[in-house]
Amino acid sequence: MAKEDICVECGEYKAIYAKGKCSKCYSRSYQKKKYQKYRDKILERNRKWREENKEVKAEYYKEWSEKNKEARAKYNREWNEKNREVRREYDREFAKSNRERQKERNREYYEKNREKVLAANKLWAENNKERSKEITTNGRHRRRARIKGVKSETVSSLKVFERDSWKCGICGKRVNKRLKYPDPLSPSLDHIIPLSKNGTHTYDNVQLAHLRCNLRKSDKIDFTL
Repeated sequence: MAKEDICVECGEYKAIYAKGKCSKCYSRSYQKKKYQKYRDKILERNRKWREENKEVKAEYYKEWSEKNKEARAKYNREWNEKNREVRREYDREFAKSNRERQKERNREYYEKNREKVLAANKLWAENNKERSKEITTNGRHRRRARIKGVKSETVSSLKVFERDSWKCGICGKRVNKRLKYPDPLSPSLDHIIPLSKNGTHTYDNVQLAHLRCNLRKSDKIDFTL
């Protein structure tokens, strides 16, 4: 019969199995050493098993997830908090590689949670007015470009303004970054070749302009003050 003592691993008073450890701790340390020794072989064996048993693995994961929703959600939250940049990079890569799949998933989620999504979007827009305005403007310009059949991309107004050193591309004078719309001297995004004249919504066809200068230019090309 094994004598009882304090386990050197877990610190609990239990029957000692070997090397001053209880059977549970000794087994754990043995399995850990075995894994470290045969790590590559074990990983390869597990990979082959997953490839050959995809449906079994998927069913098991589905059942486990259903039974452990709270634990899984808590783990995911903690991991995402600790690995924000890794998560963002993964999401970006996934979105690039699975555009159609992501669109379909977003559509399905929106249809099932329409009121929730609209409320969340409204709250976000109220807390991020400038960013919300830019997203809306970008969407409007890109729709117009698609209708015209010309190239478009997501354009950051701030990047354009900083690229142009806060200097109006029409009159050549400085633009006060502190002024806000609808002040006539506030910064605005001007299309060098207007969208109405088949200009593109891309970085090489946009410039910073005073709102007043932009309105005066309207849909003209090579307009200066």
